[in-house]
Amino acid sequence: MVLNKFLFLGQEALNRGDYQEALNLFKEAINHQGFKKEGWLGVAEAYYHLNDFSSALWAYHKLLEIDPQNERAQKKIEEIGELLKDVQIKHSHQEIRFKTEGDYVYIKKQKNWEKFWIKGINLGLTLPGYFPGEYPIKMKTYLKWFQLIHEMGINTIRVYALQSPGFYQALYEFNQKEPKLFLLQGIWYEPERAEVLDDLEFLNRLKTHIRDVVDAVHGNASLPERPGFPSGKYLWDISPFLLGYLFGREPEACLVKGYNERYARKDKDFYGKYLYIEKGNPFEVWNTQILDYLLNYSYETYGHLPLVSVVNWIPLDPIEHPTESNIEDEESFFIGVKPNLKKCNENEDMEVFDTYKIKSSFNCFFSSYHVYPYYPDFMNYEFLTEKRPYLAYLKRLKEHHKGQALLIAEFGIPTSRASAHWQVHGWTHGGKNEVEQGRILVEMIKDIEKANCTGYVIFSWADEWFKVNWLFMKYYLPRERKSLWFNLQDPEENYGLLEVYPGYPKKIVSLSGELKEWEEAFIAYKNFNPLNKEGEIKSIRLTNDEGFLYILVEVSTKINLKETQFFVGIDTGHKEYGEFSFPAGINLVSPVGLKFLLHITGKESSRLLVASSYNKMLSHDKFFSPKKEVFPQKSLAGKWNLILCKTNMRRVTKDFKKLFGPKFYNLSSLRFGSLKPENPDFDSLADFYIKDNLIEIRLPWELLNFSDPSSRKMFWKEKDILWKESDGIRVVVISYKPAPLNPPRALKVLDFRPNPSEKDKINTYVWEKWNVPSFHTRLKKSYFILQRYLKNEKN
Repeated sequence: MVLNKFLFLGQEALNRGDYQEALNLFKEAINHQGFKKEGWLGVAEAYYHLNDFSSALWAYHKLLEIDPQNERAQKKIEEIGELLKDVQIKHSHQEIRFKTEGDYVYIKKQKNWEKFWIKGINLGLTLPGYFPGEYPIKMKTYLKWFQLIHEMGINTIRVYALQSPGFYQALYEFNQKEPKLFLLQGIWYEPERAEVLDDLEFLNRLKTHIRDVVDAVHGNASLPERPGFPSGKYLWDISPFLLGYLFGREPEACLVKGYNERYARKDKDFYGKYLYIEKGNPFEVWNTQILDYLLNYSYETYGHLPLVSVVNWIPLDPIEHPTESNIEDEESFFIGVKPNLKKCNENEDMEVFDTYKIKSSFNCFFSSYHVYPYYPDFMNYEFLTEKRPYLAYLKRLKEHHKGQALLIAEFGIPTSRASAHWQVHGWTHGGKNEVEQGRILVEMIKDIEKANCTGYVIFSWADEWFKVNWLFMKYYLPRERKSLWFNLQDPEENYGLLEVYPGYPKKIVSLSGELKEWEEAFIAYKNFNPLNKEGEIKSIRLTNDEGFLYILVEVSTKINLKETQFFVGIDTGHKEYGEFSFPAGINLVSPVGLKFLLHITGKESSRLLVASSYNKMLSHDKFFSPKKEVFPQKSLAGKWNLILCKTNMRRVTKDFKKLFGPKFYNLSSLRFGSLKPENPDFDSLADFYIKDNLIEIRLPWELLNFSDPSSRKMFWKEKDILWKESDGIRVVVISYKPAPLNPPRALKVLDFRPNPSEKDKINTYVWEKWNVPSFHTRLKKSYFILQRYLKNEKN
């Protein structure tokens, strides 16, 4: 993308009212020389329209440093100064109360108590180009999102931590005419070790933070700037719209184990003013005490007694799981390794955090769990004979919490290309397109309803680029640049109902057979004198965005994959390395070392192969590389691999009587489809599309072993090296006629381009680096599937 295009698109974003997107576009323009004046003006205007006046002031002053006589900046600085003078605390006159009674939460708006079925969605903290702690989402963006969330049929939003003041201002303004969205306010803490929980300095910081959160909710806080925390004046009292506080995060089993063992696992009682617990383990008691402190402060300071809960998840549930043996026993059983009892492994059925024990005489406590259908493994292996495993587990959990309100505070299905965990009925941890996501989420909501819970909170509203999953986290190098690029492979990045996709104002390639989308693409090869022969390669083009490499293969005649098939070889950099030979009996030598090879054979059978020495998914196996190196070694042997990831390890039950084999997911399989929602072939996970004489290909950067495409870094593990900067991408294409009786074999090569023997030039595609990503948003089809269901619900 050329620089003046950043300015052009930034202005277009301003005109469209996409102020949040405009910020990134203008910031990237500032990163280049020569356009700082125009860039700072755009940044200032975007902040102004987002209602972030303090940031707008800063940006207008930056503009004045470059252009001291700028009248627009001078006028806006004066105008903002007057606006800030008039900002006062805003109180709502609405009186809304919540309570828990038996299995449910109830709401009282005027005189009568009514059952309140929580239909919630989790809201993240960040946008492309940012990490949590930077708080980039502004007030007007929240307002836009709140309207969409409300129109979907949701009545509650959950945030994990204290937000910036703009969030609370937006919620206050959105609910003024009538309360449409209620808030589950998270209170985040991150202890490093169990002993820290009793450290006075840690406890003082935690209690100060709790008071800050409660004050902010009541519009009575002014917080200084601190790294990783929001700051500013909180002047909007949204307490009438507060459904409750959710304390903490998913506690690690080792943290719970360490704390319980500090007190020799002795059960004790605690009787607070609002909460009490009898025969609780040390960790359960500690959490009860913290929640009671929160309630004390809220009531004594504001006369407000909110609902409270503590974040819990199923690895700590109070149910015994016979299929979930621990790591130490499995290592001993499978490979004869003597367990290291001094080391704590995060076993998934090791500790119990039983929130059913926490009671309230004031009807203000409920239990909340994060419950996903694919993790831990006992969610599958314990319910293999059940028609609805998710429901079977929820019923068991609810039976334990009978008579107590139970909220499923987090559940979801990601629309990632890869799956990180298997599920017996296909509710996997990824590998689902957005239509499948919507349908599965509806089924999960039905299960939550049938289990007699008090509601649910879907994870999540929007895709988040900074997130990492265990399958891919070690390949993000450098890690601090991960928020700058999007990985469709990674489940953690793709839970949203709102797609956050690279590029602005739309996808640069929609996989719909439109040649005009490729007019500005890089031409890797062009045939200026086509003969219109079968399989003749007319052109090869490349382009990219912050998430993908796109390749176009244009053929002279209409493509029929039964008659003509293709190999598309990709050199991701350093052409002297890689595989130079082809499979299928093709006796040709590539002019460049290939790292990947697309085999286009049909809608259901096409695949991506990797040079065997560059298959990072095999790097853990000793037979592959004694040094565990992963780099494209020079080869003429035609060694190509499928890319398979192991999603589930082999397991054994606690009594060692039943084994469960490992599970794998095929990352090489290519999905046919278009990215245009109105196209009958629409598939949000589409890798390629064929129409007439065009083959369009979309490949995630990570699938091609890029560790950071924004700086052109390739994953390259050789001795002490972990990455190498790419010198550009080169592509070769072979068309061939498949053997009728042996389709994988080539009967006849039809064309080979670029072909150095015919003096074809091997052109290298070197894309521009970036430091601020562009993006746009779109409601996924799952949003509308859920909307239809939620709008027709009785509750």
